[in-house]
Amino acid sequence: MAGGGDIYPVLFNDIIVYADKTVLGTYKLKHVVPIRDMKVTRGESNTIDLKAKSGKSFPVQATTTEDREAWFTAITKAIEQIDSQLEAEHGAASAMISGIATQKGTSKNKLASMGVGKTDA
Repeated sequence: MAGGGDIYPVLFNDIIVYADKTVLGTYKLKHVVPIRDMKVTRGESNTIDLKAKSGKSFPVQATTTEDREAWFTAITKAIEQIDSQLEAEHGAASAMISGIATQKGTSKNKLASMGVGKTDA
């Protein structure tokens, strides 16, 4: 690590940024991790483990159990909001495509065969 500093995670709406604090008191970007499709679990010793579909793991180390729970809640809520937003956008797009196709005479069966209206759940 540059300057021997600790790595600090910062949670945004849809990403966690990991930054290294340098000896000058500035921060150097280490990783940007999208949290969509992440699995969040409580680890040992006040850690939270974020696991990507690829299997890659990104730990978050808290100083106390209370901090770990606050991080766990915040990350879980952020992932739920992303999922909810994506479902709403998918539903709106499907409705729009279905409406346009219906106006052009395309049947619901034909749309279903093209994957319109289906979810990845």
